[in-house]
Amino acid sequence: MNPGKGGGRWAGREGQDFLSQVVESSCVDYAGIHVWPDAWDVETPEFQKQFILNRAKLVNGKKPFVLEEFGIIVGKSPEERKEDMKKRDMYFKNAFETTEKLAKENKISGSMFWHFYDENVGPGRFGVRTSDASTWKMIENHAKFMARLSGLQTSCPVAAENDVSTQSSS
Repeated sequence: MNPGKGGGRWAGREGQDFLSQVVESSCVDYAGIHVWPDAWDVETPEFQKQFILNRAKLVNGKKPFVLEEFGIIVGKSPEERKEDMKKRDMYFKNAFETTEKLAKENKISGSMFWHFYDENVGPGRFGVRTSDASTWKMIENHAKFMARLSGLQTSCPVAAENDVSTQSSS
């Protein structure tokens, strides 16, 4: 079950037995978790960190493990956005630091925040936009860290001679 007060709210009533129905199931390819402090009524970065660490301990290398979704609601008004962005950055920093620690120990395969929006598209309450400069910088740094740790490129250079738009047809 999901953590939190729940009561009449969906979060406390939803979920499954993570260990038996996800980790130990031969029908599930990887273990993934979502962390939604707003929906769970458990709004502390320490809880978020402990939740991720606890799930990593349960997976214990039995299959790939991914922090699939995490985020914080950001208000619509400029005043709400300013305060909420600070809060979101705190949670993203915490999620990325926890993921990076676990990744160095080969206990997590990756993380994905929820959700990337193009400018002026989407409702944006959970979404991140490139104009959200402080959050976006953390996302870029985390992606580069995870790529380096995995031995992947941290950028995708394109040579002009390989660009089909600059080649003439014969």
